[in-house]
Formats: sequence, C-alpha cells, structure tokens
Amino acid sequence: MPPNDIALYAPRPPQDIRPSAAKRGYGRTWNKVRVVKLAGTPLCEECLKAGIVKQAEEVHHIKPVAEFPELRLAIDNLQSLCRVCHNKKTAEEKRNRKKEGEGGVNP
Repeated sequence: MPPNDIALYAPRPPQDIRPSAAKRGYGRTWNKVRVVKLAGTPLCEECLKAGIVKQAEEVHHIKPVAEFPELRLAIDNLQSLCRVCHNKKTAEEKRNRKKEGEGGVNP
C-alpha cells in the first residue's frame, strides 16, 4: 500500500460515542420487563389508536427515564410501539428537550 493511501485505510472513530445499553440501564432486568410488556401488549398502541393493527417491536417509556428514573421498570410507564411510532415519539421528545433547553416551553 503506498504511503499516501494510509489515511484511506485508517480505522475511523465511532460516530455514536455513548455508553453501552447495559451501562445506560438497559441490561438483563430491563430485557425481562420488556419481554413481559411485549407479551402482554403485542400490538403497537399508537397504531391501534388510528385503527391500524401492527406488531409492536419496541417498548417506550411514557415518562422519560432521565426525569423519572424511579419509573424505569414500571410496566404502567411503558408503551408497546412499532419501530416507526417509536422513532417518531423519540424524535419528538428530542425536539421538545432541545426547545426546553433553549428556554422554550413544551406544549
């Protein structure tokens, strides 16, 4: 390999540098709670509101763990969602947190 091409083959740093899922609180206990929630509510709760029957793949915290850590494993704080609905809710929450951080008000 010519010396000028070395940079092309150098390992790149990871794009998303954040702790592992287990270090963020999504370890064995969370996985057990997640399985229980999906078994009890196997369909996307948001899609059902719109009359759509779709398999849930994700479990979403209704009240964010960052603000309510004591509700992290509470079944009644969880919502079964399909991946599309989960991504929409997560994006919306991120936008709202950003607005709140900028001094905006969360509607």
